[in-house]
This record gives sequence, structure tokens and C-alpha cells, in this order.
Amino acid sequence: MASLAKSIVILRDQINKRHPTRSKASDGTWPSAAHRRQSPNSDHNHGNAVDFTHDPRSGFSSEKLADHLRQARDPRLKYVISNGKISSAKTGWRWAKYSGKNRHDKHVHISVHRAADSERPWSLPAMGPRLGIADIEQPSTSEITDQVTDEGADEIAEEMSPEEGQALED
Repeated sequence: MASLAKSIVILRDQINKRHPTRSKASDGTWPSAAHRRQSPNSDHNHGNAVDFTHDPRSGFSSEKLADHLRQARDPRLKYVISNGKISSAKTGWRWAKYSGKNRHDKHVHISVHRAADSERPWSLPAMGPRLGIADIEQPSTSEITDQVTDEGADEIAEEMSPEEGQALED
């Protein structure tokens, strides 16, 4: 089995440090055997995806994280799914309808490009109480590029049905 992408580990650690009391009920990196059989092309199968549980009671909003990552256009980000919506370079980083079996309304799904993998910290949105934990250093603007490659866009297109690619309003 492959290892988790470095950027997934960094993101998970940043979120867990910022929100140590958040629920992890729907969190996940590696899939179950049933998930692998049902979704053989899932980025989870290769260590290139992570799910974070929506837990507004603890101050962690998976929706806010999804929208922030979408808008930041980090080159490591392949696509993000949240609340029946998907966003990727293919959609111009606008939200599009996602009609997969799992609407991702209890968690956010984040997939990354392994080719752009790095241990650089992610830009994260301010949200909820931090319980006295110091802010995590954010990457500088110069470290974040607005240029998003289309690498993997064909793979995303193959995974998406025509309905999933219909653009929604921002």
C-alpha cells in the first residue's frame, strides 16, 4: 500500500492542532475494503484523499474549509466535495453539482495531486474557538500560486457524470 501524500498529513495535523476537540466520526484517509471494491478509482485508495467531519459545535465547519480551499486554489488541490457540490480546476474552481452516491454532507472530501505534493503548510480559514491554541503559521502569498494546473483534470472528468459538471453559482 502506498503512503499518505505529505500534503494530506500536513493538512490533517494542522486541522487537528487547531480543533483538537472536533468530532472525527466521518474522518478518513484509507478506505475500507468495501469502499475499494465500490470505488476502485477513488483517491483514497492511493493515499491522495482525506475526509474531515463537519462539527460546527466545536467550531469546525467543513463547509468553510471547503470553500476556503476552493478559493485559495492551492496547486496541490485536485478537487474538493462538500454538501452535494464539487469544485476543481475543471470547473474553474466554481462549485458544480455533485451527484455521487455520497453527498458529503457530514464531511468534506479533499483530494490532492501527488505530483504537486509538499510539506508546506496549508492556508486555512479562521473559524470557531481555537481553545487557546496559537494560530498556525500561514503560507505567504508568494508561496501560494493562483496558477492551477490542469493536471488530473481528465481523470476528474472521467470520474464525474455530466450532471456533476454542471456549474453552480459561487
